[in-house]
Amino acid sequence: MEKYLIIADGEIIKSYTTFKQAMWDVDFYKLMYKEVTIYQQVVKNGEPTV
Repeated sequence: MEKYLIIADGEIIKSYTTFKQAMWDVDFYKLMYKEVTIYQQVVKNGEPTV
């Protein structure tokens, strides 16, 4: 399973289950924060992998 995290100025802001959902909100967060990225996190058995 994959999760997509919006990270703004070094802090996790919100988690999404699809990349499309994260893309819809990333522009909004770009208005409020200097640096905004989407990070893909793979989760196996409920635990994030490296």
